[in-house]
Amino acid sequence: LPPPPVPPRGTPLNICVRRAEDGTNALYYKVLSTTILMKVFRNYAKHRGGSQRPYITQWAFSLPGSPEVLIEGDQSCDDIGLKDGGVIDVMPYDEHPVGLRAQAAAAATAAAAAKQ
Repeated sequence: LPPPPVPPRGTPLNICVRRAEDGTNALYYKVLSTTILMKVFRNYAKHRGGSQRPYITQWAFSLPGSPEVLIEGDQSCDDIGLKDGGVIDVMPYDEHPVGLRAQAAAAATAAAAAKQ
């Protein structure tokens, strides 16, 4: 049998990762459409997080217009439909609606445990 075909290399894309609140702190990346976004997220956390937020788990990444849906690090631009010139919004996880819900659930659990 012949070897399986080589998967396509991916299309070069230019993407922007910026703060969701005001569009500041933007970093621009040249990636392939098949690049796993974890690489981009790590780089953003390293360069924009400083000593306060150096880890990707401290950031929430989403597409503009759908802040409720977080982008997972194991996805690629192809997976989420990001095209050349695309934008990814980012905000600290503890300020993101998903992070706030998680904090509220933890507080409710702690309050329920304290009542018992």
